Amino acid sequence: MPPATRTSDPVRTRPMLTRDDAERFLLSRVNYERRPIPPDALRLDGIRALLGELGDPHRRVPAVHIAGTKGKGTVASLVAAGATACGLRCGLFTSPHLVRFEERLTVDGAEPDKATFVQLVTDVAAAAERAEAGGAAPATFFEISAALGFLHFARSGCDLAALEVGLGGRLDATNVCEPVVCAITTISRDHTALLGHTLAAIAGEKAGIAKPGVPLIWGGGPGEAGEAIRARCEAVGAPFLPVDPAGPTGDWAGLPIPPGGPHQRANAATAAAVFEALRTAGWPITPEAAASGAAGVRLAGRAERFALPTNDRGEPAGPALLLDVAHNWASANALAATLREAPEQRRSLVLACAKDKDVAGVLRTLLPHIDDLTCTQFVKNPRAVPPDELAALARSLTDAPIRCDPDPHSAWAGAVRRAGAGGLAIAAGSFFLIAELRPGVATTPG
Repeated sequence: MPPATRTSDPVRTRPMLTRDDAERFLLSRVNYERRPIPPDALRLDGIRALLGELGDPHRRVPAVHIAGTKGKGTVASLVAAGATACGLRCGLFTSPHLVRFEERLTVDGAEPDKATFVQLVTDVAAAAERAEAGGAAPATFFEISAALGFLHFARSGCDLAALEVGLGGRLDATNVCEPVVCAITTISRDHTALLGHTLAAIAGEKAGIAKPGVPLIWGGGPGEAGEAIRARCEAVGAPFLPVDPAGPTGDWAGLPIPPGGPHQRANAATAAAVFEALRTAGWPITPEAAASGAAGVRLAGRAERFALPTNDRGEPAGPALLLDVAHNWASANALAATLREAPEQRRSLVLACAKDKDVAGVLRTLLPHIDDLTCTQFVKNPRAVPPDELAALARSLTDAPIRCDPDPHSAWAGAVRRAGAGGLAIAAGSFFLIAELRPGVATTPG
């Protein structure tokens, strides 16, 4: 196994921030999770300058780099959990977060504590000031996030880091990493203004993570996206390793399939192929240990079910609850597949979407599987489609009952009432909606 190189961090020159100061610093940065991304906004020179001021921590921890339209967070989580169970100290970088920023950068499944997090932000803020004083463009929120992850993993002595690409791949801030394995999950049309309007074009951008000599796992099955990725791998000299999306096989047949729907078989197969590539390269990965770690993976807000309440006779006293961050066609299609497998029951959906998403595609995919729809909005992010616009579009596509409620919590409470005992209340359409609703779901996850 290639050892991580340990070097000292640069001298810290900024006074320690408070937790509130750290939060304000993060919020002061341009955040493309909250606003449209200009076509020329994505570049790598800024993150390189920032990391250079930090002593290049991204060069000190080998990475598994994972891109894709859907499933990359699941695969990254499976890889990190499996690697930890195999005795490796493993970092995990994901985005966005649902409740706390610290969710984005965990080590062996644990978020950084308050003191560690504040120290990280203090040091990255100082590095950003130095880089910008030297002529670098102001670092964005995501670039700061990536730098925090790289620095935390290096300081924590991680042997490996599983990194989820934020957007695209070629120009994503995570693409400065030094991977030992790369993976791409599935490809569908999303962020077309930035990535292209065909599957081949989008796949080509995501395949920009390919590196010479580094195996690239493809988990999306046959088609034009896979051919575009194969071509990119051949061009840079990266071994192209497609997997059977039906699920793990061979030594890895025992790798658990995460809950959430049939699409998880492809995610598990992709993670299994990553483990095999690591094992082949000499990393201490075993199928039994990796499976034991992966068995505990549960991703908040991804087809996340909550226990069905019962009365004193053991009968349903309310609806089951399902939270899903489905926000594009691919994720909506996965949610629809989950609903097709669910038992017959009344289904009430609460939906909020961002303005730059394929809202019509999400609606067309989900409407056949629900009994009534409440259109709402998330209130902590300005990208939400106004509920009345969302409702007008929905009414042009279905005769199902449609309501409009701009308060997401009121909308959710109404859906729970209408779903009733034995029914299913669903919230979907955006990470931002689930982030606002999930803390108030006061039942036990099931």
